[in-house]
Amino acid sequence: GETERRRALALLETAWVTELQSAGSRADALSKFATYHDDPTLLNAELARYAAVSADEATAFARRYLVAENRATLLYVPQVAEGVA
Repeated sequence: GETERRRALALLETAWVTELQSAGSRADALSKFATYHDDPTLLNAELARYAAVSADEATAFARRYLVAENRATLLYVPQVAEGVA
């Protein structure tokens, strides 16, 4: 619902601001927006794009795409070192 959406948005905003605190991270983000979107200034609108998604839209997306048919399962099996019992 709306409470979960606001919480997710707050967590995303915190992570985004934290990521952009260092000059290197800001430069990397600007470079990505310039490379992928041909407009580094889109960096300034990124949080607004997420904020524009409603709880109903997020739920509809999850119901459509986060289904068993789209799932991948990984099984990690530790390799036994030689000479170890």
